[in-house]
Amino acid sequence: MDLCLESKAGTQEICGADEKRLTYPKLFWIFMLGSVMGFFLEGIWCVMLDGHWEDHRATVWGPFCVVYGFGALAIYIAAVLLKKRKTAVQFLGCALAGSLVELMAGVFQNVCFGTSSWDYSHHALNLAGHISLQQSLIWGTLGIVFMRVMLPGLEGLLARMRGRGWMLACRVLSLYMAVNLLVSCAAFDRWEARHEGIEPRNRVESRIDELYHDARMQQLFPNWSFLSE
Repeated sequence: MDLCLESKAGTQEICGADEKRLTYPKLFWIFMLGSVMGFFLEGIWCVMLDGHWEDHRATVWGPFCVVYGFGALAIYIAAVLLKKRKTAVQFLGCALAGSLVELMAGVFQNVCFGTSSWDYSHHALNLAGHISLQQSLIWGTLGIVFMRVMLPGLEGLLARMRGRGWMLACRVLSLYMAVNLLVSCAAFDRWEARHEGIEPRNRVESRIDELYHDARMQQLFPNWSFLSE
């Protein structure tokens, strides 16, 4: 029997405290949910704004936009920490959390792979095109909507995802995402190397070039561009 269903006051206090803990499974599911939802919501937004679908994935396997995954984690943690604060403080905290994730992701992509997949240089008050006041306001708004509308239901859902089956799924998908990110980074690295005219140095790099050649990478990541172009 789930202890959280017991009526004893002591048990309720323990369960309530447990549900507020930032455990790995809870954070992992939020990351996965944010990555997938971000992929589809941005695609839908592009359809509404420009009349066509845009693929903003960040991995070679699956519809995952990991920036939104980490953004969801940042917003969730901010929501938990600022749950009892005033709305203005919550808005500011979510805006800063989301902006920091976007800034770190943009710098990481620039430095490690010599590429960029978004550019806010045309926005007023931007920082190197990675973040801007406009996007920070959007992160803050998303955070408030998340806290007011989605958080109660999400906490209830996460509380139910704690059985053995969910734990096994968490472990399997964690391994899958670790390999997915590793292969993706290798593909990005070789894409940049080919762009610079560097030949493969071993069989692994040759195999990566065969599987994820320039045409394939451009198809998977149409919004990515090299900084040197």
